[in-house]
Amino acid sequence: MTGKEQNAAIGRRGESGLGISVAMATYNGEHFLTEQLESLARQTRPPDELVVSDDGSTDGTCDLVRSFAAKVPFAVRLLVNERNLGVNGNFDRAIAACEGEIILPCDQDDVWLPQKIGKLTDVLGRYPSAAMVISNSEIVDRALRPIGRDLYSIKFPPVEQLHRRGVGTIRFLLTNWAVAGHTMAFRRMPALIMPSSQIAADCTYDFTRALVTGATRDIVTIPDRLTRYRRHEAQVTNEGALLPTRMEQLRRKIRNVFRGKRSSMAECKEFARDLLQIRDGLRRLGAEDDAIDFFQGHATMVLFQAGLQSRSRLERMPEVLRCLIQGRYHRYARGALTALQDLCVSPATRSGL
Repeated sequence: MTGKEQNAAIGRRGESGLGISVAMATYNGEHFLTEQLESLARQTRPPDELVVSDDGSTDGTCDLVRSFAAKVPFAVRLLVNERNLGVNGNFDRAIAACEGEIILPCDQDDVWLPQKIGKLTDVLGRYPSAAMVISNSEIVDRALRPIGRDLYSIKFPPVEQLHRRGVGTIRFLLTNWAVAGHTMAFRRMPALIMPSSQIAADCTYDFTRALVTGATRDIVTIPDRLTRYRRHEAQVTNEGALLPTRMEQLRRKIRNVFRGKRSSMAECKEFARDLLQIRDGLRRLGAEDDAIDFFQGHATMVLFQAGLQSRSRLERMPEVLRCLIQGRYHRYARGALTALQDLCVSPATRSGL
């Protein structure tokens, strides 16, 4: 089969047009893919199309997709990349190819609860001002056994909540790290369809789209666990990416303060660069001024904190106190706790940063 034939539409397309698209990125995922595909087929509100972008799998992933397409009543399109695009590029391609008014990113190794698509699309229908809805998910092991944790378990609203666009929503997303692609559904908008690299080259596709949405449109969060989020050794993300439990979070805060664990100068500069890329991307998209200023201020704060590491505790005290009084620690970090950490961190030599 030629590459052109591989990229052709598989399955059937509805005559009434598309309303809901699922954008799935795959790569050598045959071990768990069947369970995910079957969970899509069991949706109480099935999608109008499934777009699968495959990043050059060498196993039976594409054959599984073709077999699935022959059994379901909705359209399935398989796009086989001629070169490896990586996770971000692969998701970007799947999302750009979607024709639905609402798009749901989909990992190859999770399992969706039957009501997921119906629930998320219903929420967006009730909030015309919102461009994205974010749900919760239950973390499970490779055998789908619950490990007793949700993905968003810290400060996530326990009830459905509308977050108005602007700095408040951006801070909420960053504080809760509520940016996982498999938890969201969003409207088809130019800013969310374009490649994420056009906003920030080094940020993940879901992180970028969540922040762009929060800066330009409203977001709704719901506490419902609509995905079984599988954790296993072959994943691109690691266990460290998960939010800690409340007790683990407290232990980490105490440990970081008294052990003086800080990001290196190189890591700080890289993060600041990412923040400034997002700032520039949001400016091009016409985002609110307060959102643009927030990313500028956040980048400045990160570099300020990095610069403290080469100074003695006594030297940094007046600057930290001044920054705390100005409110910058509360706006861009965790307030007095972060200030205390910056004061307690062990001085580092410039060569060690």
